[in-house]
Amino acid sequence: MKHTYLNESINDIIKSHIADDINIAHFLMDILSISRESAYRRLRNEILYSMKEVAILASKLNFSLDEIFDDINKRDNFISERTQTKEAAPADNYIEMMRSTLNAIASRSSDRNIRAFYVGNKIPNNMLLNFKLLTKLRYIRWIHQTHNLPINSRFADIVIPPSVEKIHKEYLEANKNIKQITCIFDENIIEAVINTIKFYYRRHLITNAEVLEMKSEIHMLIDRLSETCRSGKSPRDIECIYYLSDLNIESNILFFEFDKDMSVHLLSSGKMPVVSSNIRVCEEQKLWINSLLRFSVLISGSNELLLNNFIMKQHNLVHIQLQQLLENEVYTI
Repeated sequence: MKHTYLNESINDIIKSHIADDINIAHFLMDILSISRESAYRRLRNEILYSMKEVAILASKLNFSLDEIFDDINKRDNFISERTQTKEAAPADNYIEMMRSTLNAIASRSSDRNIRAFYVGNKIPNNMLLNFKLLTKLRYIRWIHQTHNLPINSRFADIVIPPSVEKIHKEYLEANKNIKQITCIFDENIIEAVINTIKFYYRRHLITNAEVLEMKSEIHMLIDRLSETCRSGKSPRDIECIYYLSDLNIESNILFFEFDKDMSVHLLSSGKMPVVSSNIRVCEEQKLWINSLLRFSVLISGSNELLLNNFIMKQHNLVHIQLQQLLENEVYTI
């Protein structure tokens, strides 16, 4: 693992020692007399820097080998801390998962132009966390999905710890730092939460009354989405640009553009999102997002007919599927 750390450390040091307008790959090609492909393979950690190349870079950029080894030690400590945290309580792991994205935004509060991009087939957290039961449902599902715990506690009996409620508030507060957010939604974005409700209801963990409350919250969420699309502003006055994808979206991604760099968060179903600020990774994800936009239609601030059809479809989906659930599988306490 440490050979990867070595390359990562050198690449980070190079970025910190050259001007923002200099292309790192071109810089490596000129200084080390290597090809374009060889430069990018070093940036992707596929080829290790030789000691001669490290010496050339250190001399040119005036950094010491101590800087490299200090950075490697920090990475070792970080991985060690993450490994230990995996054995912590589920709520603590959940908080760490939320904080991995929260910190990316909160640490850049002084940046003037933070732009966020969300691509996904699920309701993003900045929308869902405004609704109490839906937030609790996602929390419970995450705990069951990522920890080896029995699914036998009723929804009403599970209590969200104050520390988890606190991180939710911090997350929403940090989102105020974002100046603009662009979302590309899958046409079936509501289905994930509906299927989760069905799953827990059929196991007699959610009651009829709770299904109806969640149903009401989903309708309110859809209405808020509709209002945001029409105004182009979120309730927190963030500029919102929403697209509807013509293609099915398989993965959920958060992408941030800061004043001087970028960060991508791959929101997998595992314990932690995969987070990278590697310039190559970020540039590739940005290209993918831009390519997806060509197969998407703008539904905010325009195309009233398409927006109405989309919103109506989501409302109907919620009403029909959850009503059928209650009629066909009656469960009360």
